[in-house]
Amino acid sequence: MSLRLAVPAALLCLFAASAAAEAAPARAALPAAQQPQTRLRYSISLAGLPVAHAGMTLAATADHYSSQIAWRTSGLADVLAGARGDAAASGQLGPRRPIPATYTLASGEGRKAAKVMLAMAGGTVKAAETQPPSRETPDLVPLQPRHRVDVLDPVSAVLMPARGGDADGGDLCRRTLPIFDGWTRYDIRLTPKTTLPNRRPGVTGPIVVCAARYVPVAGHRSQHRTTRFMEANEDLSVSFGRLEKADVWVPLEVSVRTMVGTAVVSIDSITTTGYDKTVVGR
Repeated sequence: MSLRLAVPAALLCLFAASAAAEAAPARAALPAAQQPQTRLRYSISLAGLPVAHAGMTLAATADHYSSQIAWRTSGLADVLAGARGDAAASGQLGPRRPIPATYTLASGEGRKAAKVMLAMAGGTVKAAETQPPSRETPDLVPLQPRHRVDVLDPVSAVLMPARGGDADGGDLCRRTLPIFDGWTRYDIRLTPKTTLPNRRPGVTGPIVVCAARYVPVAGHRSQHRTTRFMEANEDLSVSFGRLEKADVWVPLEVSVRTMVGTAVVSIDSITTTGYDKTVVGR
């Protein structure tokens, strides 16, 4: 697995979350300048070496959200295999899970550029554009219409509303998360691992740690070495924290063993603006 693949792979695992539910009319969103926002900054390392940074901006009202994630390589990784990208999503915050409406992705440049645009309703993909298209190979598992139903995009996947009876995170690690990224449909299966005390400003309650497994469903190459490696990979974990101001659960750390070493995405800071007061954690 190249550095260009390892970093996005870690990010995709970081932003995995629950399935979508039935859509309901969303309230009109406040103008961006009026919306309370939470900004999270992450560092990404590979085999113990710093390779990238990522940032997420989240604006959420009572039942609507918009979120943007941007990442880029740094240090020696930027010199050897520079990569950057951004993704964004918006939708409705249901009582227990996000219900996405839009998703976009843009990464890379020139011949290595990748773009995705999804329009969704009620957890079903209604329209999709992806570049480049999937390569036709004998081991390609074809996508079917059913693979675009009851799914969540990778950015909306970062959010899990704390209301709805799961304020303590008891159900966070008892979920199978169906993800559709425009090219592939896969599950992330979470199981409880441990609970840790929390000492980070901007996060309330305990840190909930889940073990994770990657399960390819469709759109993947079944015999590709990366697919087979990740399918057998038992060294994945995600730590969730409940944001004090936005009142949603987000990943604080993800650890994924890749073919070139363990990739770790860990939170550096949480900054909130537009609330009663600003909280900065480091």
